[in-house]
Order: sequence, then C-alpha cells, then structure tokens
Amino acid sequence: MRDVKEIRRWVEEYEKYCQATEFGDDLEQNEALCEEFQTFMVSLNDTGKRLEFINEYSVQLVEANHSDINDIKLQTDTINERFEKLRSICKEREVNLEIAQKMHKFNFDVNEAIRWIQAKAVLLTSEEYGEDMTSVNTLLNTHLDIVREVETLSEKVDKLEQDAENLCQTHPERSEEVNTKYDELKELWVKIKESSALRKQKLEESFKYHKFLVHYRDLGMEMERLETLFDQKKEPRDVAESVVFLDEHDQYMVQMQCWHESFAILKETGSVIAGVHIEESQVKEKVEELEGLWETVNKTWSTLHAQLVAHKQYQSWSRDYEVVTAWLSSKEYIVGESYIGNSLDEVETQLKKLEDFNQSLKAQETKIGALESSGREMIEAEHFASQEIADRISDTAARIERIQEKKEKSTDCDSALIPLL
Repeated sequence: MRDVKEIRRWVEEYEKYCQATEFGDDLEQNEALCEEFQTFMVSLNDTGKRLEFINEYSVQLVEANHSDINDIKLQTDTINERFEKLRSICKEREVNLEIAQKMHKFNFDVNEAIRWIQAKAVLLTSEEYGEDMTSVNTLLNTHLDIVREVETLSEKVDKLEQDAENLCQTHPERSEEVNTKYDELKELWVKIKESSALRKQKLEESFKYHKFLVHYRDLGMEMERLETLFDQKKEPRDVAESVVFLDEHDQYMVQMQCWHESFAILKETGSVIAGVHIEESQVKEKVEELEGLWETVNKTWSTLHAQLVAHKQYQSWSRDYEVVTAWLSSKEYIVGESYIGNSLDEVETQLKKLEDFNQSLKAQETKIGALESSGREMIEAEHFASQEIADRISDTAARIERIQEKKEKSTDCDSALIPLL
C-alpha cells in the first residue's frame, strides 16, 4: 500500500505539470521544454512499470482472499484510473509541444530569411552607381555576387511555402497565423527581386553613361587636337610643298570620316541614354557640344583645304610664270642689242636672230595667253593673290609690248641697211 501512496503522490504532483499551457515563447524555450518533457516521460514510463508490479501483486492478494480485498481493489482501480488520465494528459501535452515546436521552427526559419533579405535589401537599394567605368564595373560584379546569393535563398523560400501549406493542412486552427507570417516573407521576397532587377538596370545604364563620357572625351580631345593642328598649319612655299600639305590634309579627312562613324554611334548611344538616365540633360548637352565641335572642325578643314588648293594653284601658276619671265629675260637682249652689223653678212645674221626670236615669241605667246587666262580666272574667283597675279599679268603684257616695239625697230633698221651694203 506504501507504493500505491507514493505513486498517487507522484501522479498528483505531475498532473499539474502536464496540464500546463506553457509551450515556450520561441524555439529555444520550446526545445528546452521538450527536453524537460522527454525526461519526464522517462520517469512516467518507470512509474508505469512500478504500477504494473503493483497490479500483479494486487491480483495475487485478491486471489489469496486477503482480508482487505475490497480496499485493495478500490485503491488499485483508483490509481490505475488516475495514471491513465495522466497518460492522456501527457499525450495531449506532447502533441501541443510538437505543434508549438513546428510553429516556432517555422517562425524561426521565416524570421531568419526575413533578416537575411533585409540585410541584402540595404545593398540592393543603394543609390551608389559609380564614378567611372571601373567603379561601375566593380559595383556590377558585386551586384551579380549578391544576386547569386539571393538566388540560393529561392529554394528556402519555396520550402517555407510548402511548410506553410503543410501546417495549414495539419493544423487549420493556426492557418491565419501561418499565412500572415509567410505573407510577410513573400512580400519582402518579391520586393528584393524587384530591387535586384532595378539596381542591375541602373548600374547598366550608369556603365553606358560613363562609357559614353569616355568616348565623348576621347573624340572631343581628338577634334580639338586636329583643330590645333589646323591653326598651326604653315603656308606652302612651292608646288612640291603644296602637294605634300594637301596629301596630309586629305589624310586628316580619312581620320575624320572614321570619327564620323564613331560620332554617329556615340550620338545614337547618347539618345538612348538620354531617354532613361538620370543625367539626361548632361547627355544632351554633351551631344550638342560634340555636334558643334564636329561642325567647326569640318568647316575649318574645308576652309584650309580650299586655301591649300588655292596655294597649289597659285604656286603652279607662279612656277610657269617664272619660266616664261626667265625666257623673256634670256631673249630680251636680242631685240635690245644696239649693234646692227658692219657688213651684209653681219646684218643678215642679226635679221636671222630677230626672225628666230619672233618665231620663239609666237610659241611662248600661247603659253603666256594660257597663263593670262588661268590668272584671270583666279582673279574672278577672288583668289587671295589676285592683286599679285594681276600685277604680274600686267607687267608681262607691258614687257612683251616693249619687246615687240624694240623688235620692230631693229628689224626696220637692219632692213634699211641691206640695200646700202
């Protein structure tokens, strides 16, 4: 009977424990309670074994017609009844602890995922987009690393969604709590995916913008360099130098045509960027600036090209003019010679010289006429050397006129002497 009383006291003591509604405020507390409960279940099983022994001993006493048989049956039945009630209460607590553990585990996993997403969201909502192509590229690589990390969480989010569905099916009374918690995670998950895509887009736009700036600076510097070369260009001193200068100038145009293709691409890129980038006004301003610079360089090239062509034209004309004037200088002494001869042979020789000079002069007059015609064309075109060309044409015409007068006078004198000799 002593054992029965001890078991009764033990049952009374742990009935209150098993009826407790404390299941832990979080996973850690719940796990501690579950561990404590498992320890209790060991004790319960041990007590159950003691009760089995008491029941066997009670049966023996009843079969032996013990004097207190009625009391023995009453106490045995009572303790068995209370012990079974305790078992039932324990089973209920075990189930409740298990449900609480699942809920705490679900909440713990969801909260952990939420904290992780919130930590990454700080990086994905950053407004730092780089100061140049290198820094933007670094930010892009960092962003891609974060995106890969975010993608690894996708499986966990899917698993938590499945856990939420399972909890709602097995414990419909907790459905509202489960769905509210999972919806909090789902909302953050959708936002971080959107933030990730938006930041990638903005970083790519920033990369294009800084790439645009690099090409803008390079192309602008090349145009300014060429403009400086144009300003430093010297005037050619002769035909050969004019040809060299023109050839160099034509090479500049080949280079400018390559720039024109680059500028067309840059302008198109600028138009695209200006439509989406935060620096829209700056992009448009720089495109307009390059357009102005490009127009200036083209005008300067055209002006300088026209000047070089004009110099070459004048140098060629001047070279041919010098040849004619040199010939006139070399032959002018013939008609200006005062010696007419002392004999018939000498006079005839002088006449022969004048006749030969006359034929040569006629041949040169064709060249002189062509020079005069091309010279007047340059004057009509308002050539920069118009006055000098006009002076030379006038000087040459006057010189030929003087030669003609001298030639006629010499011819008359020589012809008059022949009858006298």
